[in-house]
Amino acid sequence: MSIEEIKKLIADLEAKKSETTDKGELAKLEIQLQEAQKSLEEAEAAEQEGDDDDTNQSNDDDDDDIEARIERLAEEKLAKMKANMDKMAEKLAKSEKEKADLAKARKEEKMKKLEEEGKLQELAEMRVAEANAELDLLRQENTSLKRDQVVSSALATLEFKNDRSREMARRDIVDNLEQDDDGNWVSKDGKTIASFVEEYSKDTNNEFLFRSKPNTGGGKDNPGGKSDTSPKKGILEMTGDELLEMARKGKLGSFGY
Repeated sequence: MSIEEIKKLIADLEAKKSETTDKGELAKLEIQLQEAQKSLEEAEAAEQEGDDDDTNQSNDDDDDDIEARIERLAEEKLAKMKANMDKMAEKLAKSEKEKADLAKARKEEKMKKLEEEGKLQELAEMRVAEANAELDLLRQENTSLKRDQVVSSALATLEFKNDRSREMARRDIVDNLEQDDDGNWVSKDGKTIASFVEEYSKDTNNEFLFRSKPNTGGGKDNPGGKSDTSPKKGILEMTGDELLEMARKGKLGSFGY
């Protein structure tokens, strides 16, 4: 593979990287870019050393080898990264569970001691606090569930390019929601979820998430969605002001005589 071909490969990878939003795909493309850059540096170094004769003989064989090597190394590094992340997640989950179990054991031990000592008032207060904490957690989960249901319902009316686009929009919308004083979920500027989702779908910065609507023709768009039912006048029936207004709108010639 020549230097120019490697540069083209790098440009293609950079273009793909700028277009994708998937974290896994981004990581893979980043590794492929790093390996392609290394290959470019090696090719440029070989050219400077005057190894053109040797490399030209094996150019055709090397074309596929370089791309295959980049792909293979990217897959290997991603596999190692995923394995390390899985191990870290497993250790974190185990550590959190151990902390939770330890805190629960200490609380139960303290409550048992209070009961043995006859400190029933303090014991009752601990049990009430524990019950309230569990109730608050359930309320938070229920509130988040209702929020997600409303968001999903609003998004169901939209046509996304794919599931990845839908999930990206859902996360973006949820991140911009908060609860008002009455506990209702609204956008940060106070709009309802339905209104915010509609506004989000019409934002030109988000149009890449949605399927483009086919042009069905029929002339200019009518934003209000209402047809013009006013009676048509012939040119001889119109006043001078009406003729000037029609000319300004570019509609002269659109009526009968």
